[in-house]
Amino acid sequence: MLGWIKGSQSDHALADDKAARELIAELPPDSFKALEELRYWLDSLQDADDLKLARILEIVELIDVTARHHLRKLSQEYVSAGSRLQRFHENRIWTTAFGFWKSLGAAYLLVLRKYQAGANGWNAIKTRMPTVVALGVRCAGARLKWHLLRYGQIDKGLWDDLGKLLAYAEEKNEATTVLELQPGTQTTIQREVLKTLMLGVSSTDSLLPAELELAERLIARFAEQYVLQKQPSKGCHFYFDLTAGNQPARFVDRIQSGNVRFFGPGNASQAVATLAAAVRNDGAVPTNLYAGAQPEPSAIVEVLEHLARYWSPQPPARSGDRKRSVSRFSVVHGFDDIVGKIQGDSQDLNFDQSAETWAVENESEGGYGAILPQAKADWLKVGTLLGVRMSDGGAWGVGIVRRLTGRENNQLYVGIQLLARGATVVRLRTVGGSRNPQDALLLPSSLTDSLAHDEMSLLLREGSFSPQNSLEMQAYDRNYLLVPKRLVEGGNDFDMARYRVLKRAV
Repeated sequence: MLGWIKGSQSDHALADDKAARELIAELPPDSFKALEELRYWLDSLQDADDLKLARILEIVELIDVTARHHLRKLSQEYVSAGSRLQRFHENRIWTTAFGFWKSLGAAYLLVLRKYQAGANGWNAIKTRMPTVVALGVRCAGARLKWHLLRYGQIDKGLWDDLGKLLAYAEEKNEATTVLELQPGTQTTIQREVLKTLMLGVSSTDSLLPAELELAERLIARFAEQYVLQKQPSKGCHFYFDLTAGNQPARFVDRIQSGNVRFFGPGNASQAVATLAAAVRNDGAVPTNLYAGAQPEPSAIVEVLEHLARYWSPQPPARSGDRKRSVSRFSVVHGFDDIVGKIQGDSQDLNFDQSAETWAVENESEGGYGAILPQAKADWLKVGTLLGVRMSDGGAWGVGIVRRLTGRENNQLYVGIQLLARGATVVRLRTVGGSRNPQDALLLPSSLTDSLAHDEMSLLLREGSFSPQNSLEMQAYDRNYLLVPKRLVEGGNDFDMARYRVLKRAV
């Protein structure tokens, strides 16, 4: 904190340092209320023209430090709880955290603008300005993360703020000045900018919140190796315009602008591949990724391989050709509703409130791309299981949401992997266990195809798969004995697993 300000003629409630600290000490322990109050004081600085600039910075830094515990608490709850959060509570966490980061970033930018304008007391904080800019960049990075957690459209103001901060640092030759924003950890403004830019080009719209959190930490781990320069080169194949307010993108053609900066993973691509191989082969989990429990090695490998794919000089190839479409399809979600549809419990959609109608933008052999209003999609997550049926009728198929991308006009693009164009409801009992049967979905709909190699894929209710429990399955008036092979994927309300058929009983 700054220590040279002893008093002020301002009537602002936080003008006096002692009074400000007393007010902070009396904050409610509830993180929502504390952050809302702290945000109020940050916003009040925008009109505090009678406060000396050094005092404004002192207040901002005090609020910044005070809020960190509350922000960590809400972030951990949001990421770890996942789909278990009620919608109201999830929205409250997101609105509180994102709103605070936006106000904190605006406060650091206020300090920068006043400093550049030669406001009262500007010279007293001259040596602090690199730190001010770096903290402003971190606020932009936090805003980006919270945008991505909700798969929302990223506002241009974020990229505009980041461009202004980097442009100032370069103008003052401070972009590579070594700073210590946290005790024992060195960084630079350029490095902080690169962490945000690399997160922005890592295609996180296909990651779950916990995977996004892990990706952010891994990106920070390799930040020293990233490259930022005025010309593209090997390992430097993305670009960012400091003044256009557009998000960073992959460089595909000649660009004529002195405001463009090219960036990329540099040597980090090889480092990512090396780490992925080490974790895959030896289970060597990197240290200091989390303060608490470390993620599973398989989760780390999956995210590392995701980063390697999207940091490559060439973008990942699509699994199949997509064609434009103007069709519509009906959608239901939730394991029980999907089972009910496939079973034929609700044939008349006119009286079925559980089904929604979505517009298809494109389709391929492997799935669909759909558009819907963001306001109607608050239940959607990457990994959500869907029942889908095209408007021309036919059987209900089963798909999984693989990608969510915010678009302009508050619309959401939904990428859906089609697991099967048809499915069959079967009944399962645990061998030697409960005699109460449970419904499951056999993929695909043709039993002959499923048993061609004495294996089958089943969709079960969440938590139903056990590698120790064999099952008795009844399908098409026949009984089958199934031995578990592996859990292919666990979702919000389903398990997708492979089973081997050992015996068929007539």
